[in-house]
Parts: sequence; structure tokens; C-alpha cells
Amino acid sequence: MKKILAFSLIIFFVTPLSATARTIRMRDKTSDGATLSVFTNAEPVSQSGWTVFRYGIEKNDSYRQNIGVTPYCDKEKIQRNESVSQLNLPIPSWANAQEIKDIQQISNISNLSQLITEPGWIVNLNGTVTAIPANSPGSLSLLGSVCAVASEISEISEGLYWLGNTDQGLEIKGSAYRYYDEEASHQWRPISELKLIKNGVIYDGKNYWCLSTLIPQNQLGVCSANGWVTN
Repeated sequence: MKKILAFSLIIFFVTPLSATARTIRMRDKTSDGATLSVFTNAEPVSQSGWTVFRYGIEKNDSYRQNIGVTPYCDKEKIQRNESVSQLNLPIPSWANAQEIKDIQQISNISNLSQLITEPGWIVNLNGTVTAIPANSPGSLSLLGSVCAVASEISEISEGLYWLGNTDQGLEIKGSAYRYYDEEASHQWRPISELKLIKNGVIYDGKNYWCLSTLIPQNQLGVCSANGWVTN
């Protein structure tokens, strides 16, 4: 039987991450009293049924960050993803050298999907790969938040998006996007900054962008919230 879970979050700005990054802290705590958090500048990345994410652990005066890997995100729900395979895990663009090493060590575990048989995630703690069960309000809130964000990101299709009647474009690749024009391409930004309006239409806070492959053949058009408007 599928359960619907409600999650309590506290959102606040944290300067050390970046000027625009936010930390999302779970209101509920883990069974040992720790507070867990995820970050808007390190959005979860999903591939082949696996979701890779960065999270923070705060308890008393100590704080650390870990990489988590879970097969228990199926769209926005906490349930096992049936498409899980033994392929190499995705490496997020935001991962630092140590995090990449952690992900690779987890990926090298044989029968990785059998290591975790209940909702939770896998971590590499000081060279030991182990499963962390989501068996507390805090850990369930964290996993639910990760699945929700991963689902929203995965619904935005990769490709080139256009405004129409202009040389400006927006490229989406994986979990990142960037603007481009005839002169240059700009830096990559997290896809979490974009809002999905409908299939093939996104909003960046200023303009609506439409997937270039959806414009009717041999016609000119302008992108709107409802899709391409042709002349």
C-alpha cells in the first residue's frame, strides 16, 4: 500500500554556499537528534533508477556533509524505482573531488541494489560503504525532499529552448542550463532555477522558453506559456 507523507521544512539563506544558494533544513530530527539538510545549489541527479544527492548533518556543535545514493525515488514518491540497474552512478556537475571519489567507490560495489532493501540511502563513510535506513521523521523528510526535487528536475526535457524571433537560446543538459546567443554561450546554472510550465515550456523568471523541436515545421513562432504561437 502506498503512503502519502507530509514533510516539514525550514528554508533559510546560507552565505558560504553561494550568493543565491539556500539550505533546506528538515524540521523533524533523526532518531539520535541530528538535523538533516539539502542544498539548492547541489540538486539531486538521477540516472538508471539511482538518485545521487548531497546532504548535511548537524548535531550539537558538529557539522558535516555526505553524499547519498538511493534507489528509493520513483517520481516524487518514496518507493523503490523499478528501473534500477547496475550501471555506473551519475556524477553531478557540482561534486567536488572527494565526493566524486565517494560516488565511484559506491558504484564499484557489486550487487549494489541488493545492499539496500528498504527506504533509505547508501553512503561511503571513511571507506566503508553502508546503507542508512530512513527510519526516523528526519530521515524520511530528507528522502522525501530529495525525491520531490529530483522528480521536478527530471520532468524538464533536455534540448534547446527558444524565445522566437530572436537569436537568444537556452540549452538544458542533465541537471544544468545555460543561455547562448550568436556571440557566446554563458556559464552553466542549476536547472532548479527554472520552472516547468508544461511539457516543452519552461519559465526562467523573466521569459517563457519553448523546446525548439516542438515548433511546427517551416513556421515561425513566438514562445508563450501555452507553447509555440505561430504566425
